[in-house]
Parts: sequence; structure tokens; C-alpha cells
Amino acid sequence: MKTRIPHLFTLPEKPGERRIAMLVILTCAAIVLGALALILAWIASGDLELETVAAAGILFLILAGLGLLSLRGGGRAALVILAVLLFLLTAADLTEYGLHTSMASAFLIPILLIACGLGMRAGIGAALVCAAYGWLLAAAENAGWIAVPYPVDISHLTFDAPALTVIYLLCAVIAGYGAGSPHGQDSGKRQKAGGIL
Repeated sequence: MKTRIPHLFTLPEKPGERRIAMLVILTCAAIVLGALALILAWIASGDLELETVAAAGILFLILAGLGLLSLRGGGRAALVILAVLLFLLTAADLTEYGLHTSMASAFLIPILLIACGLGMRAGIGAALVCAAYGWLLAAAENAGWIAVPYPVDISHLTFDAPALTVIYLLCAVIAGYGAGSPHGQDSGKRQKAGGIL
């Protein structure tokens, strides 16, 4: 048992896998710290509910599992699962409160996660999925298909959705180019070593 514990918490040896594992672990840790800060704020304000504590506990267990999965060589799977989970949580909140809230910016987290971990193309794909959800939500609000706790305005469809689309795509391109995909970095190194570059 003692010999397995250190191995369980050791980063993968390959640089690309190690980078993705660290990306997943740091993102999970940041989410946990952010959630704890919110819980403390709600305790101070007296707004904390038991359901919130239970949901946070479940979320922390899932994040811990994803961290362990990334350490065991499943970094890409953990990254995709984490991005999908964050997308679903954000989409659920937006469906409840509408596109015209600050939570629309939370779609940037899965977009940046995908772009930094899997490259620009994957990031652009994630940005398009998030933008498409924003457009559908804005259209559903204006058509009266869903009820939101504020007056619906056509600007949600003509301004908010287009502006968010541009922001999501810009972030995907910037993060994807800045981080580069692991395969792109590896092939670039091979080309340079072979004298092609």
C-alpha cells in the first residue's frame, strides 16, 4: 500500500501528458477554492443553503476524481469531461436566469480549458458550441419558450449573442495559439531537429 500512494500522485512522464494533467489539476483546484470562497461569503451573508453544501460536496468529489484520472494517464479524458461538466453547469444556470447575466462569461472557462489543452481548432469548436447555446437561449427567451426573471429584450438576440460569439472565438484563438496543441509542439520539435525549420 505504501508503494502505491506515491505512484498515484506522480505526474505523467511525457511532457504533453504532464502539461495536460497540470492544467486539469490547477483548474480543479481553482474551482474548489472559488467555490469555498463563495460558500464563506454565503455563510457571512446568511444565504447559505443545505442544498448548496451538498452540491459543492458532490462537485468536489468529481473534481478530485478528475484530478486522479489525469495523474493516471487519462489527462485528455479528464480535460474533456471537466470542460463538458463546466459547460453543463453554466448552461443550466443560464437556462434558469437567462443569457443577460454575468454567468454567460463562465462559458469562457471550458473554452479556454479546451483551447489550452487540445489546441486552437478544438478551442474554436468549443467556442462555437457555447455560442450556439447562447443564440438558442436568446431565441427561446424572445419566443417566450422559456421564462426568465427579467424583461426579455430583442437586444439579447441582436447584441448579446453576437458579442458573446466574437468574445468566445477570440479567446479560443488567443489561448489556442498561445498554448499550442501538444501534437503541434512535438511535431515542431521533430521538424527543427531534422533541419526542416
